[in-house]
Amino acid sequence: LMLYLFKAFGLKNPDRNRFDELLNNYFETLKRLDVGLNNERDKQIVDEVTKNSWWKFALEASKYRKTDYEKADAIFKEGLTAFPNSSMLLSNYAVFLSANRKDYDEAEIYYKKALELDPTNAIINRIYAVFLSENRKDYDKAEIYYKKALELDPTNAGNIGSYAIFLKDCRKDYDKAEIYYKKSLEFDPTNAEVNNN
Repeated sequence: LMLYLFKAFGLKNPDRNRFDELLNNYFETLKRLDVGLNNERDKQIVDEVTKNSWWKFALEASKYRKTDYEKADAIFKEGLTAFPNSSMLLSNYAVFLSANRKDYDEAEIYYKKALELDPTNAIINRIYAVFLSENRKDYDKAEIYYKKALELDPTNAGNIGSYAIFLKDCRKDYDKAEIYYKKSLEFDPTNAEVNNN
């Protein structure tokens, strides 16, 4: 039955980027839920779901990333000791280093490590492109990574929208930016951020 449905609707097999996106969205939702948890039972459920996962460290560090840099840094480093080959934890740490610590040189080292481990991860390619355009002002190099993210996951509204922002803000190519804004809306028409952009 599944094969008939697959053929009748012209479905395609999901690629690795789709699973990466689903996993990332799952953990982002978990992070938002964790902030609002008030009772110990709910917190135990989150601990159970995230144990033996790189996300446990990213989730814990996110609680301190704006208030206690040293504690957040120590949590990330503990996580990287436990999961040294987690490209997603490496990239989360890179975001922390650039956004919160303003340590752009160190952040770039971790972005590059993450990409070395997982060069086909569209999310990491996109956030590295954002880093290059916003913090390094290296627009040509940033565009390479934006385009790679789009090539790896051409239907991801976040990738498309990020590239549209880059085209508007950095390249001042408003016509092309509008094309990508509209394309982003095609793939995620109810996303408030995409509509706002």
